[in-house]
Amino acid sequence: MDGAPQCKIRGLRAATIWPASSAGDSCEARKRYFLRQITASQANGRAVAGSQEQVAALGPGFLVGIGALQLGMNAYGEFAVENRPQGTRVTAVAIGGW
Repeated sequence: MDGAPQCKIRGLRAATIWPASSAGDSCEARKRYFLRQITASQANGRAVAGSQEQVAALGPGFLVGIGALQLGMNAYGEFAVENRPQGTRVTAVAIGGW
């Protein structure tokens, strides 16, 4: 990956921007995302001037292993928002071998 610290849990890897703590089958880290829309939105087939969205977000996340099941959750606080609602985004994932 891009030289970021890694958490490895049973073959899964998650890149982080700050050192992550890893103990047994769990991994905690700070996550981030950035979105910038590069083309204008359209309404009735015409571009809407000044409609490009932008958002940056940071937040904690974790991944834990329970047998063959991997559970993860991230919570992001958004900032630097333009042309879209600002808020908190929570995502959850379950990866299993069932």
